[in-house]
Amino acid sequence: MNINETGSAIQRITAGVRPAPPAPPADAGRFASALNAADGRSGEIPATIPPAVIADVRRAGALADALADRGQQVRFSTHELTGRVVAHLCDLDGNPQREVPLTELIADPRSL
Repeated sequence: MNINETGSAIQRITAGVRPAPPAPPADAGRFASALNAADGRSGEIPATIPPAVIADVRRAGALADALADRGQQVRFSTHELTGRVVAHLCDLDGNPQREVPLTELIADPRSL
C-alpha cells in the first residue's frame, strides 16, 4: 500500500507494488573487466614524477607567466562542429585576440 500526501485534506491510498529498480545493464560486468584490464596494461604507477614531466610543467608555467606579464593568456575550448580542441590567445579578461594552431603551441610557444 502506498500513501501519497498531497498537502490537502485528501490523501490518496493505492494498493499495489512499487516497481522494482532497473537492473544493471547486461554489459556492466564487461565494462568493469575492461577497466581492470586497462589498469593492468598501464603498468605500475610511478613512485615519483618523471623528470621530463616536471620539466614540461615548469616550461608551461614559465610560458603562462610570460604571457601574463604581457596581459595575455592561452585558452582552450572545443570546436562546436568538429569537437576538436581549439586554442586562442586572449587578453586577461578572456577576450580572444587570435586563434593559435596547436602545432604552434607545441613546436615553439615562445613565438606567441
